[in-house]
Amino acid sequence: MTKPQNTLFDVAGDMEDDILALIDFGRAITCIADSLGPEDANMTARLGWTIIERAQAVLRRQNALYHALHPSRAEPPPVRNGGQQS
Repeated sequence: MTKPQNTLFDVAGDMEDDILALIDFGRAITCIADSLGPEDANMTARLGWTIIERAQAVLRRQNALYHALHPSRAEPPPVRNGGQQS
């Protein structure tokens, strides 16, 4: 359960866990694809990789938004989970 959100900065920060969960779901789908027949495996793996790619794109935008809204943005931005560039 997420905490109450008071500011846009809080909303931007709270998005990260949901985005990382989507990336994990995409990875799980690609693992499931390994147990399917060739035709179903290709389609399922593509679905998993598409989820991962789209979620990573949203994560990059979320990180930019988080840093833009950070109340202490004159200071160096904090290092956050999932902040790595891909």
